[in-house]
Amino acid sequence: MFHRFSPFNHLLCPLFCRHLVAPKYPLLLLLLFFLFPSFAIAEVKEIVAEGSYNMGDGETPTVAESRALLQAKRVAIEQAGTYIESYSKVKNFQLTQDEIQVLASGVMEVTILDKKRTVVEDGIRFWVKINAKVSTDKMQEMVRKVKEKSVVHDYKLLQQDYEKLAKELELLKKQLREPKSDAEKRAVEVKISDSERRFRANEWFEKGRRLLFNEKYDEAFEAFTNSINIDPGNAQAYVGRGATYGKKSQDDMALKDLNKAISINPNDAWAYLNRGALYNLNGQYDSAIEDLNRAIAIDPFFVRAYASRGNSNAQKGQYEKAFNDFDKAIAIDPNDPLAYGFRGLVHAGMGQHDKAISDLEKSCDLGAEIACRELKKYSGTPPNSVYVEKDAEACTNRGIEYYKKKQFDKAIEEFTKTVDLKLNSAAPYYNRGCAYLGDGQHQKAIEDFSIAVKINSKYANAYFNRGIAYKNEGQMDKAKADFKRACDLGEKDGCKKIKMEGK
Repeated sequence: MFHRFSPFNHLLCPLFCRHLVAPKYPLLLLLLFFLFPSFAIAEVKEIVAEGSYNMGDGETPTVAESRALLQAKRVAIEQAGTYIESYSKVKNFQLTQDEIQVLASGVMEVTILDKKRTVVEDGIRFWVKINAKVSTDKMQEMVRKVKEKSVVHDYKLLQQDYEKLAKELELLKKQLREPKSDAEKRAVEVKISDSERRFRANEWFEKGRRLLFNEKYDEAFEAFTNSINIDPGNAQAYVGRGATYGKKSQDDMALKDLNKAISINPNDAWAYLNRGALYNLNGQYDSAIEDLNRAIAIDPFFVRAYASRGNSNAQKGQYEKAFNDFDKAIAIDPNDPLAYGFRGLVHAGMGQHDKAISDLEKSCDLGAEIACRELKKYSGTPPNSVYVEKDAEACTNRGIEYYKKKQFDKAIEEFTKTVDLKLNSAAPYYNRGCAYLGDGQHQKAIEDFSIAVKINSKYANAYFNRGIAYKNEGQMDKAKADFKRACDLGEKDGCKKIKMEGK
């Protein structure tokens, strides 16, 4: 869950179009940030589902209604999973059934449409009807998140606990229906109340997990804290809140929560993994290795623990041990990106470039976006990966914000990063050209706009803005030619400029 602790977990958002005006010039300067070809308009799937639950003696209406809602959500998740599975096959996402369920629960937005209470023979029946929306927006980013195996681990543990609580409750309700003394009934009712308390704690934990999954860290922190307040013995809630502290760079508090989680459940291999990752992040490699040893002792097939321990050993310069750990991780799971990524970086640091490229390519293909960026340093050309495009998007968005603040030097720096990714797209050159133009560097702007129109000969705005740059350089013939080309391609401002300059 400590996604910040791994170097392969920088999350980025999908690209979108922006239209800006540069106030430095009296002429309209449009910046159109085109989508890369792999992105499309989001699809939205709506699912209507129902759930019901019969409340018996000793139970409270609030929790009974929540149980009905949980049942409705499970029905919706099954249908959403079918939709996501079909979508993932089209996009070639390569998801397991567990990952599909986690993805469905994480991206689904639920609205209650209707709810009713009716009296039945054995109590009160609670019924809930919901509308669940599943959007493909950010789906690629969410797919990468579910590849973080801790997300699937948390989800499965939560569902198992829900099932365990449901079975315990049915047994308690059955006991309460049997002839008993008042004292015996009260003892059973206390157990039912405790079951409801744990259910409510799980509800808050589930909410926190979903919020953390969607990077809403402040809200996730509140949800995990509520879970802990209701059930101080919920080790997973401490791990979840620790992850949130990690995301907020509050490492001392993260460590405190992880220590608490381990004290509650000393056999939680994931808690040791997370604490080991935290130690590693802070340069405490011996402590990290100690925790990762414990994680492996609990689960000898714990791939991430081997990969993380390999990283710690590499940080200490113990490369033979590091490679042994990476090789062990890959032998257990040949599709885990972390081990390939770590091993590739170690090869790179040792000057073994061919091996570095091979491992980083594999890590990148399996979804580690930072491996895609590192790969370019050693191979010279980026792989065909959506994660490189997502990296370009992040730089583009930062460049936009700097541009809006007229901090053109910083905008140029960010747009240059997208140019360096060599995505065979006109947009990075066009964006940087606009920033150069805003900064008064007309010749550099002309060079970038020229590359943009070479890649995309119908890029009307690039012709128009190059025309502005030519005009500012006093090259009126070239400026008029560009305005005419822009006009012919449908850029109305180009047509206006032809008339203005023709006088």
